[in-house]
Amino acid sequence: MNVGNITLSIDELNEVASTSTMYVFKCKGEKHSNSKVKTLKPVDEEEEQKKQEVAQKVTPAWRLEQMFDEANDVINGGEPTIKNMGVFLKLLNQDILKEDSDIIGDAGLEPKQVFGKVAQIAKVWYNDQLNKSIF
Repeated sequence: MNVGNITLSIDELNEVASTSTMYVFKCKGEKHSNSKVKTLKPVDEEEEQKKQEVAQKVTPAWRLEQMFDEANDVINGGEPTIKNMGVFLKLLNQDILKEDSDIIGDAGLEPKQVFGKVAQIAKVWYNDQLNKSIF
């Protein structure tokens, strides 16, 4: 492709230029792509289901309530805020490791594999609690 006195290879750079406007569009070809991934790893639906079931099992309402109260210091008159969600999730994960690591191990999973699903469940629950306390 010729643009002025510059010759560009289509494989290296695709350039579209219009002489009637000042807009120039450039995009890199595969040769200059940062990503080396050609195919994605297939998702194991059975393992994802197992992670979800274990996460449901280790996050009963009483545990979520206990960690919510502790993270927000409700006993000493603390107010629940969104800022304490990180503390809440950390306390929840520590309690699950201490009390229910056998359930995770029996399922053939590592705690790290389950904590993502636990966080999803806990975040929704935490936000629901904050909404209840506001209204």
